[in-house]
Amino acid sequence: MKNSGITIRDFSMSDADAVSAMIGRTLRISNSRDYPAEEIARLVGVYSAGNIISRAENMLLKVAAVDGAISGCGGISFREESGEGLVSALFVDPEYQGRGIGRSIMEALEAEALLRGCRKIVLDASITALRFYLRLGFAEEGSGEEENCTEKSGKSPEKCVEKSGKSPEKCVEKSGKSPETKHGNGLYRLVKFL
Repeated sequence: MKNSGITIRDFSMSDADAVSAMIGRTLRISNSRDYPAEEIARLVGVYSAGNIISRAENMLLKVAAVDGAISGCGGISFREESGEGLVSALFVDPEYQGRGIGRSIMEALEAEALLRGCRKIVLDASITALRFYLRLGFAEEGSGEEENCTEKSGKSPEKCVEKSGKSPEKCVEKSGKSPETKHGNGLYRLVKFL
């Protein structure tokens, strides 16, 4: 897939070092405002080149390139029995954020999910990426807003996010309750029906 100079392609083993370095930069620059230094350091280790190669064996991993340089990545694994796609490891290099790369990666992952018969996509969004995913039409799992926050509903994702003048964080809250997080570490379980 190509979009305004952005190439989205399948990950190859030779990309592992560049992808790991890009994820490390992203975590240290973009995510550090939302997570403590210890968590960032832990996550940098989780996304080592060796671990990325291992992950790529169990999921479809896409990379984005701008002029040949790795600028983003994202993966999806498929749960055929439930018709779900599980998105993980979506990162865009801070130097390239705001250029549509994350959206392009998600479009490629969603297209793959549809080809494999998935009816919904699930992901755990970081605090840093929450607004991004809400703009793409994701909603908190179990909130009752999942089907309302899809383009099929006729509502724009931005309207779902900004409904009633609330911030995106408020849009994932239910009845004044704090958003559900996985493992208590600030990850929001989001879903989007395809």
